[in-house]
Amino acid sequence: MQKKADSHTSGLHESYDQQWQKNLELLERFDLSLAPLETLYFGGGTPSLWGSDGANYLKNFFKKNKVQFAKNHEFALELDPGTWQVEELKPWLDLGLNRISMGVQSLSDEYLATLDRKQSRAECLETLKYFSQQKMNFSADFLLGSPELKGSKRNVIEELKKLLEFSPSHISLYILTVNKKYALYSSLPDDQFIHDEYLAVSEFLRSQGFEHYEVSNFAKPGFHSRHNFVYWQARSFLAMGPSATGYLALESEKAFRYKWTPGRNEFSEEQLGKAELDLEALYLGLRTNLGIQPNQKNRALLESWVNQGYGKWDSETFKMLPKGWIILDSLISVII
Repeated sequence: MQKKADSHTSGLHESYDQQWQKNLELLERFDLSLAPLETLYFGGGTPSLWGSDGANYLKNFFKKNKVQFAKNHEFALELDPGTWQVEELKPWLDLGLNRISMGVQSLSDEYLATLDRKQSRAECLETLKYFSQQKMNFSADFLLGSPELKGSKRNVIEELKKLLEFSPSHISLYILTVNKKYALYSSLPDDQFIHDEYLAVSEFLRSQGFEHYEVSNFAKPGFHSRHNFVYWQARSFLAMGPSATGYLALESEKAFRYKWTPGRNEFSEEQLGKAELDLEALYLGLRTNLGIQPNQKNRALLESWVNQGYGKWDSETFKMLPKGWIILDSLISVII
């Protein structure tokens, strides 16, 4: 169905085996044990390039290391249109894959080019059609804040209307971030445009039955990203791969975070105490619809945010609204 690029995964397999052993050593170091996997996420852009060889490697890896899925697991794989083939997806499905995260970004050839994406609109639509027909559980990534082009104005809402024809269960919307070397840097929209586009998209998707449950994420009821919630709720997860970050929740006021060094099977580590964990709980709570429990010190500030339309009270829990999420970093800095 799609043309798949060549891939060489033997080196990655060896690296993963070595990193896995170090993960097990970490668990032993903190007197923790590996439970059946509730979630597994293969990210990094295009793990679909692994093809059936990757699925077979993972199957053998699970068997050799006695890794099992929990009963109601979530196994997600990132996939970009143009990087996969139907026949090479089946081994992944047989292994337990039940969620696809698709890097659509735009449904306009003109804007896909400005966003430095290799796929075409036709490839995006072909991929969306296939997963829709197969009734797959899939999420689509979209980018906001595209460069302004002469004689053309991107209509993200119309693109999303087209996307919804294929019944995605989840949509992630990210604002384009680039450095000053980006060819169209001078054509990027201003903050007010991005602010208005973000709020318009949020309003549209909520009107279509999606819940805006995190700064950048929208889901149909029951289709939130369970893997991401592990991170947002500060629960333990292991990590492998270049620059991948893992987290081990220890005692109530302690945690351990580690990040793999690209090109080497080594990681940097960080010990987290009460002060760091309290700050992270505040930030993660505000960026999701889980919200936070206010204390006497910040209640007055949160009340002022309610008055400005940035958040709301849900009983004794404070939760951000889209108008607050678009400026969350600046609001967080006030509390800090």
